[in-house]
Amino acid sequence: MSPIQSHHQFLSVALESDSQLKLIGEDLELRPDSSGLTVKFPDQVHETPASDTTLIGVAVGMAIAGQKVIVQAASAISLPQIMASIPVFGSDFPLTLIVRIPVAPTDVLPLDILLAYPHVQVRCAHSSSSVIDSLQHALSHQGPTIILESLSPQKIYRQPENAHTEIWAWGAGLESAYRVAENLTAQGIECRVHALNSIQPLEASAGNALFETGRVVLVNLPTALLSAIHQIAFWRLEHPPVFCKADTAAIEASVRAVLTP
Repeated sequence: MSPIQSHHQFLSVALESDSQLKLIGEDLELRPDSSGLTVKFPDQVHETPASDTTLIGVAVGMAIAGQKVIVQAASAISLPQIMASIPVFGSDFPLTLIVRIPVAPTDVLPLDILLAYPHVQVRCAHSSSSVIDSLQHALSHQGPTIILESLSPQKIYRQPENAHTEIWAWGAGLESAYRVAENLTAQGIECRVHALNSIQPLEASAGNALFETGRVVLVNLPTALLSAIHQIAFWRLEHPPVFCKADTAAIEASVRAVLTP
C-alpha cells in the first residue's frame, strides 16, 4: 500500500468509526489522501473555500460543540495567524482540534512562535507512518494539535550503536543532517540523527538518547527548546546544546563544536 493509500484508508476508517469526527479544508477532493471522502462522508467532510485562519475559526466553534475536527491547511504561510487564532480554554473546554500543515523544503517557519503557545501540542511528521502516528496521537489528545507535515523526501540512515553526539532535526533539515552524519562517520565521528516527532512537548525518546551522549546539535529548531532540554538532561550535558541552520557546513561545524572539551 502506498503512503497516499495509507493516509486515505486511515482517514476513511477514522471517519467511519466516529461520527463526531469532521474534516474540513480547501480542495480536499484534489488531494489524493482525501479524494472521495466528501462523497462517502457528506455530513463529516466539508470543502470550505476560505482562508486558513477562517477555517480555524469555524473549526474552533465545531470543537467547542463537542466535535473532533481535522483542518487541512493550504500552506505554512499563515502559521503565525493560525496559532494566534487557537484559543486557550484549558480543562473546562478540552477541545480536540487538529491542524495539518504541509511544509515544503523552502518554507521557513517561525518555530519560536509555536513554542510561545504552550497549550498547543506541536508534532512533526517526516514519513507516511509518522503522519498516521501523529494523527492517532492527536485524536486521542484533549487539546489543540499542530502537525507539521514535511514534503521533503526522506532517506534511510543507519544509526550507530555508540554515538559521540546527537543531531536533532526535522523536515528539510534531516537530509542535511544525514549527509553530515555519513561524512563524519568516514572520519571516525559517529553521530545519531534523531528525527523529532514532537517538539511540544519534547518527545521522551529524544531526552533518553541525550542521556547517552550528553551532546546535541539542533538543526532548524527553535532556541526555546533549550528550556525543555535543561529540564530533562541538565546534569547530563557534556556541552551546551548548539543550534544551527539546515546547512551541511553549519551542521558539521556545530558537531565539532559540541565535541570540543
